[in-house]
Amino acid sequence: MYRVQNIDKGVTPQVSKLFEFNPPNDNPDANPIRAQAAYAYAPIYNDIWVYFGTGRYENLADRFDKTTQYFLGLYEDHTAAIGSAATYQLGGANSPVVLEAKFVQDLATGKYFRIIDGSNPGANSSWAVELYSGQADYNGQPTPGRLLGSERVIVKPLVAGGLVFFVTFTPAEDVCSGNGETWVYAIDYQTGLAPTVPVFDINNDGRFDDNDR
Repeated sequence: MYRVQNIDKGVTPQVSKLFEFNPPNDNPDANPIRAQAAYAYAPIYNDIWVYFGTGRYENLADRFDKTTQYFLGLYEDHTAAIGSAATYQLGGANSPVVLEAKFVQDLATGKYFRIIDGSNPGANSSWAVELYSGQADYNGQPTPGRLLGSERVIVKPLVAGGLVFFVTFTPAEDVCSGNGETWVYAIDYQTGLAPTVPVFDINNDGRFDDNDR
């Protein structure tokens, strides 16, 4: 992911790298960015947040791909974005905080939900949500044996009301269909963690309250 600055008539644009995996993957198709990024203004004037996910679903080989993919929220400080701006490196010295999108089952209804496990030390700390690719400590998946590839992001996220909404997709086992499983996430736009107030009416009572946590 690159940033381009100083775009204007008669001005030479400046291009620098915003994000990369570290160490750089020998296979450039391992963590592709196919969906358009979204952004939001930060509380500090002129600072912004950039949101995007990795993964693709374009050919038969993508269906079987089990590479771990991510959804990222990167903080861009406008005072450091001119000239030699910093590059975020997942797993490197300037790495975002890594969070995990685990499964949890509601014992009363049997329904599965997703939770963001981990912590973020500060409101301006960039983060990366590690999606499901078979990790044993993610508490399993609702449809074991029916899904082939890893969870991925192939559509643009939406930022509204201090929340980032994004959708993930996991290909199904049937190679003759284009089916799969999708999850809708709503996370805090600064921390990447669960919002402080309920967003989904989980118990379907027409209210958004503590019973939906």
